Amino acid sequence: MIINKKTIMDIIEPVLFNEVELSDLKNLINDVGTNKIEPKQLRKAIIDNRVRIMERLIDSFFFQIKREVAQQEINNFTGTNHQIQSEVEEKDRLLEQIAERLQTIYTKAMKNY
Repeated sequence: MIINKKTIMDIIEPVLFNEVELSDLKNLINDVGTNKIEPKQLRKAIIDNRVRIMERLIDSFFFQIKREVAQQEINNFTGTNHQIQSEVEEKDRLLEQIAERLQTIYTKAMKNY
């Protein structure tokens, strides 16, 4: 997975703009305006909201990093496997050439006996 700006935005946007939390904050702002709650309660709710957002962002990024590292390890393993397979095929071709030469030498040697 290639991490680019769009991928990052796709991860961050749902965390930052959680509709339920935004609606709750909007209601709290309205409650402060109508004196149903104190501004101190609104500040606490906003801070708590920001803390939850930060925690979810950190969790998301660690998850993405772990996923990317795992994918890279898989790619490295399969790349190494492909490289080994290529080397084996090359050595097989070399052995076939050696076998053909030995067969030619053996045939010539048998004719001279």
